[in-house]
Amino acid sequence: SENCRKKWEKIVEFGLAEAGVIFCDKALQTYSKLIDAHNIPLVLPIQKTSLVYSQFAEQTMKAFDTTINSYLETTGFWELPAKVKDFVVKCMVLEICPTFARRAMTEGGFGMFAMLSHILGDEEMNESSMRTWSKIYRALEQAIIVNIVNY
Repeated sequence: SENCRKKWEKIVEFGLAEAGVIFCDKALQTYSKLIDAHNIPLVLPIQKTSLVYSQFAEQTMKAFDTTINSYLETTGFWELPAKVKDFVVKCMVLEICPTFARRAMTEGGFGMFAMLSHILGDEEMNESSMRTWSKIYRALEQAIIVNIVNY
């Protein structure tokens, strides 16, 4: 929606790299807790202080940017999988547990909501707004899954 795109412009103005760090910090905290709780011997392949981490955070936000800007009234997100394929190959086909990566993005304070609240303010995060952003996340998630399956 146009309202969503206007809000997204505020995030772009804030800085995709900075917004990505807020998003990824929350998601990676949740991911680590899930891995520990289930005794899975996977180590996060990147450290929060590394250049790779900041690049991953920025690329994640660029994938959200692509998602938001890919939506068309007539075809929805039809072209999204092709548009995020490079992101998936570079950033998502790693030694991670995909189920926990998904849960880390959607649970534990949902990194996206934490980032949106930080940038837009808590008053912007009503139930309707949260549903809209969840749908945007799910569109990106489905495009990621399509690319992983076809990798």
